[in-house]
Amino acid sequence: MKKIVLIAALILGSLAGSLAGFAQSRDAYRRTVVDSEGRPLDYFNVVVRDLPDSTYVSGEIGLNGRLELQRAFEGRKLVQIQCLGYEDHIYVEDFSHPSARASEAAADTIVMKTAVISVDAVVVSGRVPAVSTSRGKTVVRVAGSTLQHLPDVQDILRRAPGMQVDGGGLTVFGKGTPQVWLDGRESSYEELLLLQPSQIVSIEIDRNPSARYDASYASVVRVRSTRAQGVTSGQISNGSYFGRRFSNSTGAQLQVASEKWINYFSYQYSDSNSHYYTWDTEAIHLPEAPIADSIYSDDTNRIRQHSILYGSTFDITPRHQLLWQYSGTFRKSNSLSLQQERIFQSGDTRRMDADSHSDSNRQSHSANLGYRFSIDSMRTLNITADYARSMPKSYATIAQRYLESGDEDMITIGNRSTADIFSVKAEYSMPLFGAELLTGLRYGHIDSRNTTDYDDQRTTTLLKSDNAAAYATLAGEYTKWGWEAGLRGEFMNDNVRVDGATLREGWENNLFPSLEFYTSELSRIVDLSLSYTSRISRPSVGQLNPSASYINSVVTSYGNPLLRSTISHNVEFAATLWSNLTLSLGANYEIDPSIDSGELSEDGGSIVFKPLNVPRSRYFLVDATYNNSWGKFSMTLDGGIEFPRTEIPYLGETIVVGRPSWYASIDADVRIAPNTSLTGGFEYYGRSYYLMTMMEPANNLTAGITQYLFDRRLQLSLSGYDLLRGGAGSGGNGWRDRYGFYETSQRSSADRRHVRISVRFLFNKHSDRYRQRGGSEESNRVN
Repeated sequence: MKKIVLIAALILGSLAGSLAGFAQSRDAYRRTVVDSEGRPLDYFNVVVRDLPDSTYVSGEIGLNGRLELQRAFEGRKLVQIQCLGYEDHIYVEDFSHPSARASEAAADTIVMKTAVISVDAVVVSGRVPAVSTSRGKTVVRVAGSTLQHLPDVQDILRRAPGMQVDGGGLTVFGKGTPQVWLDGRESSYEELLLLQPSQIVSIEIDRNPSARYDASYASVVRVRSTRAQGVTSGQISNGSYFGRRFSNSTGAQLQVASEKWINYFSYQYSDSNSHYYTWDTEAIHLPEAPIADSIYSDDTNRIRQHSILYGSTFDITPRHQLLWQYSGTFRKSNSLSLQQERIFQSGDTRRMDADSHSDSNRQSHSANLGYRFSIDSMRTLNITADYARSMPKSYATIAQRYLESGDEDMITIGNRSTADIFSVKAEYSMPLFGAELLTGLRYGHIDSRNTTDYDDQRTTTLLKSDNAAAYATLAGEYTKWGWEAGLRGEFMNDNVRVDGATLREGWENNLFPSLEFYTSELSRIVDLSLSYTSRISRPSVGQLNPSASYINSVVTSYGNPLLRSTISHNVEFAATLWSNLTLSLGANYEIDPSIDSGELSEDGGSIVFKPLNVPRSRYFLVDATYNNSWGKFSMTLDGGIEFPRTEIPYLGETIVVGRPSWYASIDADVRIAPNTSLTGGFEYYGRSYYLMTMMEPANNLTAGITQYLFDRRLQLSLSGYDLLRGGAGSGGNGWRDRYGFYETSQRSSADRRHVRISVRFLFNKHSDRYRQRGGSEESNRVN
């Protein structure tokens, strides 16, 4: 504990000392970059080089015409501004001269000249490589590429190497669910889906994030979008899906902006319908008490959801910015499951029919407030506060009829919960000895209450959790080499009470170091990166809740309040060859990973699920990505393989799981006319393994065409999804758990084939801002 207090004191001391030096901070180096008509450029690259040999020093991205150098420079430097469709603008700047540091009010304006060769903008965009690598991170450039013409954000994410997108959300191959950052601020996958493809500049996938980021995520997806330019704009869109069931989604977005104040409104309504069949099996093959259950289900689901968002950004002064936002989701779902069940127990077989009706409602609200102080081009202070409330409730009735005896049974299940989440975070960045120091403090709190009614039994579970974190990273570059080192300390206290009895209480303290080395333009042939991080996966509220959850007439699930967190150590190495071929190797070592075990109940009449920890697990990952463009045609090839090794104790023995998992994908885009483009892609997931779970193979073939009309304000898209009915994602056709005497599996005929017609109309040039967010760790555990 003394070590933790010392680290926190050092970070606080650095923060306090830096704040004391605000008065001596110098003005930022800023310029404005516009086209020949005086309009700010949405996106451009800035490269700073040494003189006289033009050695690379630093590179940054400019948005909305704002050139702001984030590092301190001395002496004469060569500044190069690059933008697709424009001639490079190159000039020499003397950073030692005071007049070179222009103030915000008197910033110089740089006018970019249109390229001499007159090429249609649409054709030019087809020449931009969509995928590249920077510092070992995969970068998907959307602006200026054919990806910006896809129907929605999910289509873009599916084309990112190693990214898997399905109805359950977003995952990175071998790294699980990533943390989402939008425009340098913590965000969420749901908010990311509110963006339109034309608003996204780039997507960066970090498979081994530093100590700055939440330690409960093994990967981070960072998205850059175009920002508001002081104009009033908006758009309306509608997407219709034709498959087994008809689904529709309608949305509208409006931005009202002035020079200093921007207000953003968004509303979306979706009505999703699905129909599919599943086969479930659970069994324990003990010689003295065998029991097995198999269920065939005909499932029909309908989900209706309203999503609203209001965000505002106010520039108090050029250096001070205030951000706030409210978002709300109102979701209602209904499902009907017609089941035929066969139960085998100790030589006897019973058959049963069941009708399961369930209704659920979920309301979630979040309010966010942020403050940003841009002291100069090198010093920034960010403070954010978040509050969220989640209120899901569900009710189900299950009518069972035993065919042999004619007996009938009725089961009722109700769940109600309320979770209040609060978090606050402060981050400060500054130069230190030629490097950049970032320090941060964070505190989060969960107050959750869950009530479960299972027939005539009621269980109430209370969770109170406090999570405090202090972290610091130091990054620098020397000629063609760069590095970053960081340390994060997290201190958590969980208190779990069930029906008044305390089942879990105590502090958990962990330190998470990170270290990274990388090259920048080392040669024309190769660039390298090597990184190490430590992460944590904490049990969710559902995994800690010991109350019974109904699965079927034979199987019941319970949480485990004694479940421990999983600590992992991760190493990643990447090499980029000739700028378009990237090879990466990774190794992960997990301590105390958790599995869902199956065992016979005490009376021998049912199967009980319960999560528990196993000692360790190891994973080795290999991934390769190739991307290139030839005129109007571009293509990306991607593939990866993972080698796991997990040791699972079972009945006095150790079972070793070590089968490899792999995937491969190909995506292509072609321009067939100035306003018409074709896209297509195919991805295949082989049998994949995680701990004791085996996911069945799946594939997904997509194709689409996009047409623009009326000066590119109206976009019409026709696309097909899962055209080969291959399951449309990793494990889409089913899964199986099997070790020792225990086995459970599920097969699915979820027909995800559908044709989608999308219509989008833009008023002016639509763009938006999102606020800073800080409560992802708590929301991830509750939901």
